[in-house]
Amino acid sequence: MIRRIINKKGTLRIVGVFTAVLGLALIASAWNVHQSAALILYWLGWVLFFAAIVEMIFTAFVQRIAISIWSMNNTTARILGLVAMIIGAFFIYLGIAVLH
Repeated sequence: MIRRIINKKGTLRIVGVFTAVLGLALIASAWNVHQSAALILYWLGWVLFFAAIVEMIFTAFVQRIAISIWSMNNTTARILGLVAMIIGAFFIYLGIAVLH
């Protein structure tokens, strides 16, 4: 399924739109909160937003990088997925336990 998404430039641009919305949501959720966790989410939101803009403007470059990343072997992909899940769980913890 990932290969189907990264093989077309239009679908990469659509993913970029959703990434930009996610970045803006992070920025908005941490806007007036004065905690260090909110500062991390605020800057992560800006990083995601600018990454999405780069993804939408330089689609061919991002497509080459994505194809080289997703052509890795299964063990490396599973390890990368596990790391991504741990980082995601950490940000869920920040959002639920620390900011509210």
